[in-house]
Amino acid sequence: MTLFKTSLICLVAATASSVALASSAPAMGRDTGGGKAIDYFPGIDCRKDHGPAIDTICESDRLMFLENKITQRYSEAAGRANKFHFAHLIEDQRTYLAERDACGRNRNCLENVLRSRLNSIE
Repeated sequence: MTLFKTSLICLVAATASSVALASSAPAMGRDTGGGKAIDYFPGIDCRKDHGPAIDTICESDRLMFLENKITQRYSEAAGRANKFHFAHLIEDQRTYLAERDACGRNRNCLENVLRSRLNSIE
């Protein structure tokens, strides 16, 4: 089995586990909008210590929603990608993560980067 196929199988298995967890997982964002429960697709575990960008995303329902949609779309795109597209998808994701993390605690920057990434995933 090639490394590509092995990586793809692991990614699909992890995605399936995440989807199963999403239906029963409690909200992971710290700010749940005045106490209302929001189910998040668990792309980021906000209970762990992260850098400023992730912490800011975890504090905002809107940013967490966008981040989780990116996680969902990325998993779906990876599941249907051939070897060529998979390599580009990974490179684009690395670029996105660097841009996202460079925003630090700037919510406007984060929202712009997240929206741009969400629109770019096919």
